[in-house]
Amino acid sequence: MKNDALTSLLTTLSTLPDLMTGSGAGAGDGYIDEQSSGAISQPFIPKTHLYSYKDEEVVFRNPSDNVVLNGTLRLPVKDGTHPAAIIINGIKRPNSCGQTNSEIISDALAGNGIATLTYDDRVTSDAADNFHCAPRDFATDMEAALLYLMTRKEIDKRRVGLIGDNEGAVIAPIVAARNTSVAFLILLGGIGLRGDDIQLLQYETLARASGINEEMLQMNLAESRKTFSIINQCLPLCETQMQLLLLLRSNFQNNPFAEMISSDSADFLFQLEVERLSSPWQLFFIRHDPTTVMEKIKCPVLVLNGGKDVQVPAEANVAAICQALARGGNRTVTAKILPDLNHLFQECKTGLPAEYVSIKHPLSPIVHEEILQWLRKQFKQ
Repeated sequence: MKNDALTSLLTTLSTLPDLMTGSGAGAGDGYIDEQSSGAISQPFIPKTHLYSYKDEEVVFRNPSDNVVLNGTLRLPVKDGTHPAAIIINGIKRPNSCGQTNSEIISDALAGNGIATLTYDDRVTSDAADNFHCAPRDFATDMEAALLYLMTRKEIDKRRVGLIGDNEGAVIAPIVAARNTSVAFLILLGGIGLRGDDIQLLQYETLARASGINEEMLQMNLAESRKTFSIINQCLPLCETQMQLLLLLRSNFQNNPFAEMISSDSADFLFQLEVERLSSPWQLFFIRHDPTTVMEKIKCPVLVLNGGKDVQVPAEANVAAICQALARGGNRTVTAKILPDLNHLFQECKTGLPAEYVSIKHPLSPIVHEEILQWLRKQFKQ
């Protein structure tokens, strides 16, 4: 029974999925951590490249935060100046075919005359610092990458744009909105709803797909709204943390297993959850309204979302993105929902995160075909 009580407590703490990590209600641990979803991993397949190009390992600095960034500049084989895309991808782990989505897209673009720059997470004196960063911090890293590309003689400075996938689709719009030198913006799995609204929608979508009963679903949604209400008050951090801790204690007191767990054990887990909820990333994301950023973007925009994406449900988010861009006067917008593709843009059956690692094929070729076709049209104009 003690194990049942602990399970119940953990369920209380994991009411929400974390859009960044994908945890909760049938998701794997990690955004997306394919290793924890419960599926059997496919054998590792060495990555292969379909095109010819030149790779150069580069190092550049973000002077605003004094961090060093290591990246790969991928140049077409043909000499001359080339359009370029900076690719930022929130999913760092390779898929079952040994490549990240950014590597596959970079491969296709460089093989078709478009240079790409990808880069690793920021390097600081303390690796844990990355967990105390918000998208606005990573946006300055992308701006540093943009400035770096402008120094390269191989790059056509009038045709440098951004591709944001996953978490990168939160970061790239921030950069495009405040830098007129950005020639185009491509969003893969981008969000158009507020952070708190998208987490509620994500939880509800995942929970229903996973078969959770309606009473539990509504109770968890109500508790989540209370959590967001505290965070959205924008109180001093220590007060926000205290109110979150009191809310968690109150919620758990109504749990039938509460008497079976020591107060010390419960408080330890509560403190961990408060730290997660009050991290800079979570506070930023929950309070973030992406439409206020989209309204300021003036460059051409391509929006691609998966039709079976249960983490960022496509219809609501694509509609919100397009409406915000239109309100800002941007008329050069192309948006497509790609049928049968999940959040990782794999062809799938259900779209659930537990299915990710059982899918043998990587990013659908439809994605980079859509990107290339759209970019060719932009470059002709």
